[in-house]
Amino acid sequence: MAEADADFDAFQPYYDVMVNWESRIGHEAPFFQRAFSSVSAKRVLDCACGTGHHVRLFARWGLEAVGSDVAASMVEQARADAREEGSPARFEVADFRNLPGRFTPAFDAVICTGNSLPLAGSADGMRQAVAGMGDVLRADAAACATSRSWSSKNRRASGANSKPPPGPGPSATRNSRPWSRRPGSTASGSTAATSPNRSTPTPAAT
Repeated sequence: MAEADADFDAFQPYYDVMVNWESRIGHEAPFFQRAFSSVSAKRVLDCACGTGHHVRLFARWGLEAVGSDVAASMVEQARADAREEGSPARFEVADFRNLPGRFTPAFDAVICTGNSLPLAGSADGMRQAVAGMGDVLRADAAACATSRSWSSKNRRASGANSKPPPGPGPSATRNSRPWSRRPGSTASGSTAATSPNRSTPTPAAT
């Protein structure tokens, strides 16, 4: 995915100005607080962190927050922003299709937001990413992901001018390891809650 990686690196200068991050983070924060508290999370991973807005938020909550992204330029900017903020958040360059090759299975929660999952490039790539998320989680952990289509037609239908509204309602999956590897499946024995269009997302049942 070297060519795609270069595309993500080239996109970095525009990443922070294309989204109203203050509004998005404010919208999504209550969901993540409930999802993380439902599993007593202390160590969390954002496996497609971009420039690290969510990761720094989680660090401000006192969590051990780790972010990873395939684009080195995104990670460099995330580290710079964390230093400026005095944040203890940690950032690593990693392909979310190979998380077990970079991280040990000790996270209490993993997130993959911002429509990042489809950027895996294929159905097999997405299955690799989802399986890898499960492999770096402890037992009875939480995984949260978002995936939405923002075609021009959908933007017009939503009343948006040029970008999606702040923060989609994430999905949360409570993990009972091992994750099922069947195509199209979620965690084996898990429960999930989704709220694609609600203003107040609903976390997985505890």
